[in-house]
Order: sequence, then structure tokens, then C-alpha cells
Amino acid sequence: MQDGVNEIVSGSIAGGVGKIFEYPFDTVKVRLQSQSLSEPQYKGAWDCLIKGLSSEGIRGLYKGVSTPIVAAAAENATLFLTYSVFDKQFNASISNQTFRALVCGSLSGLAASFVLTPIELVKCQIQVDALSPKARVWPVIRHNFKMYGLSGFWRGHLGTALREAGGSAAWFGTYYALRDDFGPLLAGAAAGIGYNLSLFPADSIKSRIQTRASLGNDNSLSFLQTGKQIIDQQGIKGLYRGSLVTCLRAGPSNAVIFSVHEQVRKYLI
Repeated sequence: MQDGVNEIVSGSIAGGVGKIFEYPFDTVKVRLQSQSLSEPQYKGAWDCLIKGLSSEGIRGLYKGVSTPIVAAAAENATLFLTYSVFDKQFNASISNQTFRALVCGSLSGLAASFVLTPIELVKCQIQVDALSPKARVWPVIRHNFKMYGLSGFWRGHLGTALREAGGSAAWFGTYYALRDDFGPLLAGAAAGIGYNLSLFPADSIKSRIQTRASLGNDNSLSFLQTGKQIIDQQGIKGLYRGSLVTCLRAGPSNAVIFSVHEQVRKYLI
């Protein structure tokens, strides 16, 4: 019981600290992913960042940050808690720690996706509609509930589930493969990059599904249809829009997440 509480506390703190660091980069990524396919508003990550700063200031890049801080705390608490549970479950049957980390990471990511999808839906809609006075947490929540009901908060869940299951396998697998040799900072940085590169196209499709109604686009396309639409108009590279800025922030932010988690957990023990 105490181990579970420790994982929840350390995971929540680590996730919240990491999100404060990385949020402006995440805003740029989401805006790149959700812009028009035929007439893109931004030439790239740098152009998106400069335009955002000139029109909204630094506060605009943190628009809606309260939601993802809650999301990051909930996600990381869920990830570290369920990983610990699965690790104990498979400890006897899977002796290789790296392989066990891949399996347990995938299962914990799948569990976390159910918590994360509705929070990310609200976050992404706020990020792409940052200049609107309605781009606040509660107005966005009320609008989604009115339009789509409770189940509507899980639009784009397939993309989140794929990203989290595959990404978390890479996240934990990379971290535990490197931690003993390189320490939590470098291992955490590598884990963050591995997480984001592993299934980035799923995240791109998920972001477009969750934001296209806000942007006045067709909201009836399925996950596969949305992916095909992106490829038809922009090629495979369209699925990787925002991947560079994501990886640039993933290294240091995940180094922070794993290091803070390790330190807080040691303190609680």
C-alpha cells in the first residue's frame, strides 16, 4: 500500500514539474499538427514559435497549462503506479529487466491512455484556439459535453492508446536499459526521445481528430481516414510535423521527470 502511495506522489510531482518545462514546446507541436493541410499557417516550428510570441506573448504559449499539469500529474502517477504493479506481477516470469520494462511499460501506457485522452482533448482545443475568449478549461469542457456527451471526451482515444502503449514501452525500456550505466538524467533524456519517436504519427492523427471541430474542419473521419488524409495531402512527412520540436524538449523534460521521480521516491522511503 505504501509503495503505491509513494509512486502516486513521486509520479505526480515529477509529471507536474516536467510539464511546466515542456509546455511551450507542446503548444508549438499541437499547432503544427492541427493546422490546415492544404494551406498551412506555419512554415515550421520556429515560424510557429515566433508568430505565437508576437501575437500572444509568452503567456499565450502557456494557454491552458493548468489542464496539462493536472494531466501530467495524473498520467505519470498512473504510469509509475501501474508499472510498479505490473513489474511485481511479471518479476518471476520475465527475468530480463529491459524486456520486462518493455512489457510493463506498454501495459501501463495503455492504462494511462484512458486517463489522458479527455485531458489532452481539452488541452489541444485550448492550444489551437488560444486567441478566443472561449478558450478556457470550463467553457471547452461544457461545449464538448453539450455537443458530444460524456463519450465525446474520448475522441482520438485510439491514437492516444497507440502512442501511450508503444511510447511507454520505449520510455521505460530505454530508461531501465541505460539507467545503471548512465544515470537517471541521461537515461531519462534518451527515454523521452524514444517515447516520442516511437509512435509520433499516432499522436499527429490524434491531435487532428481532437481539434478539427474547433477549427471548422470535417469531424466525421475515422482514425485511419484521418491518417490517409494527411498522407494524401502532405506525404509521410505530414505525420511527423512537430516531431523535431517535440524531441528537442523531450530530452531535458524527461531527464527532469525521471530524476525528480527518483529523488522524491527516495525521500518518501
